Amino acid sequence: MSDAAHCIGFAPIVNADTRLLILGSMPGVASLAASAYYAHPRNGFWPIAAEYLATEHDLAALPDDFDERYALLLQANCGLWDVLAKAQRKGSLDASIRNDSLQINDFSHLFDEFSRISHIALNGQAASKWFHRLVWPTLSAAQQQRLHCHTLPSTSPTHAALSLPQKSQQWQAVFQLALRQA
Repeated sequence: MSDAAHCIGFAPIVNADTRLLILGSMPGVASLAASAYYAHPRNGFWPIAAEYLATEHDLAALPDDFDERYALLLQANCGLWDVLAKAQRKGSLDASIRNDSLQINDFSHLFDEFSRISHIALNGQAASKWFHRLVWPTLSAAQQQRLHCHTLPSTSPTHAALSLPQKSQQWQAVFQLALRQA
C-alpha cells in the first residue's frame, strides 16, 4: 500500500464539563479535507447528534458551521476525538488503515485533565477494537474504573447494516444514559 496517505487527526473537542467523549477511529478523507469532524455529507453523526440536541436542548436546526456544532455539543457535555492520532490509509475506510502505522492519542493525559469524562461512545467496531486493544491497557486502574465504554454502530455511510433511525435509537440511549441530569 505504497500510495497510502499519512493521516493526522484533529485536536480533541472537550471542556471541563465533558461527561461523554465520542470517539471515532480516524477522520475520513472528506473530514480531513474540511478540517472538521464528521464532515462527509452522508455520515449520520450530525443528524444523530442533532436529534439528541433538539430534544434535550431546544435546538430548532443544526447550524452549518462546525465550530457552532462543536459549541452545542460542549454545552450538552459531549466531546469529540478519535482513537488514532496518526495512521496511513488509502481512502477513508478503516479496513484500509495500515496496522503498522497506528499511533494512538494520549488518553491517559486527557482523562487526567478532564476528570468528569465518565462515558466513552465508540463510533463503530474499528474505534472499539483499537480503543480496547491499544488505549485501555495504558490507562490507570482509577481511569478504567470510572469509564463506561459503549460500542455503537458506525455512523459512516459505508456501514449500511442498520438504517439511520436504527443507529440513532442506539445512540440516543447512550446520550440519555451518559448525560441524564443528576
